[in-house]
Amino acid sequence: MPDSERDWEETQAHWDKFLAEMRLARAAVGATYAGAWFRGQTHSWKLTPSIFRDIPKLEAEIQDLEAKLMAYRHKLEKARSFLRRRAMDLEDEVTTRLSRDVSALAKQLERLKQRRPAEGHVPGEGRAFVEYRFRSAVHHQSSWQTLAEMQHYCVPTRLLDWTESFIHALAFALEKYADRLAILWINDRYSEEPPQVLRFHRLQCDHAMPDGSREPDTPTVWVLNPYKLAEASKGRNVLWDPTLNPLDDYFKLFVDDQPDPSRRFSLPIPILSPWRDERVAAQRGVFTCHGTDIRPLEEQLTSRTVRAVQLTPEAAIHGVRFLSEVGGLDRFAMFRDKDSLGRKTRDEFLSLPLKRKDA
Repeated sequence: MPDSERDWEETQAHWDKFLAEMRLARAAVGATYAGAWFRGQTHSWKLTPSIFRDIPKLEAEIQDLEAKLMAYRHKLEKARSFLRRRAMDLEDEVTTRLSRDVSALAKQLERLKQRRPAEGHVPGEGRAFVEYRFRSAVHHQSSWQTLAEMQHYCVPTRLLDWTESFIHALAFALEKYADRLAILWINDRYSEEPPQVLRFHRLQCDHAMPDGSREPDTPTVWVLNPYKLAEASKGRNVLWDPTLNPLDDYFKLFVDDQPDPSRRFSLPIPILSPWRDERVAAQRGVFTCHGTDIRPLEEQLTSRTVRAVQLTPEAAIHGVRFLSEVGGLDRFAMFRDKDSLGRKTRDEFLSLPLKRKDA
């Protein structure tokens, strides 16, 4: 059997295993035939909305600063104890300098603690919403529409993007692989040799990618049963449209100075997208919205509601080729903007062959 066929069969076996694991994951969450939501990630990140992702780093900073402050206070107390034993003035050059350091560290620690979330509310979340809403002149929209637009334009929010389409989630998960494999495909167009892309996993050396960069982390596709989540968070297995009830307005729930605590929710909720713009519609986008519990979504739910399925490098290679040849999915189909159209046109018609690297 030619090497190229053997290589393709190897990637096919990994791909088949991934699809089997995805079917099992859907069955485990109770969404075998319909109703599943998917989220594709290029890395095996936790399901944490962008507005909460720096919280662990903040807590680590606070702990480090608390330890440093304790050490400086101990030094100051030792210095003053030394002066007391010698019946000297309690403040000399050393203790004065240590006192200033302790005071500065205490103020720095207090500023950091003020950035901690309180009852699921991140300091600055309200100001960011008001500023964006005012500057973007979208006052006619509901506050949920504004929040979704903020998410679209990379402002940290408490929303997580999901899609009803497994194919779109897979494309997001394999985005970095697709970018790097494109280099090999460009070469393959102008070569009569067996496709180099099929030997991609053999070309790896110490996890280096063909373009010299590091290999991406494990691509991951999450599968969620939104009806189980709705049952757990809202008491009804019905997907939520928060724009229908003015009392469920995002501003009133999380931004207003006097929110109604009885209407706040703890568990994340699955949200339909009546505000769909062309890009969200093309991706069949939906959202989950975190409530007062800021832990990652998978830590708040059981594996009977949400599960992750990872792809090996071989499965990722086959998946990228599947999306290109069978799925008919490209960047313009995904994002529906002129930047993506320009990139698609350039890559398809104006990419020059690159100098091949020895295998």
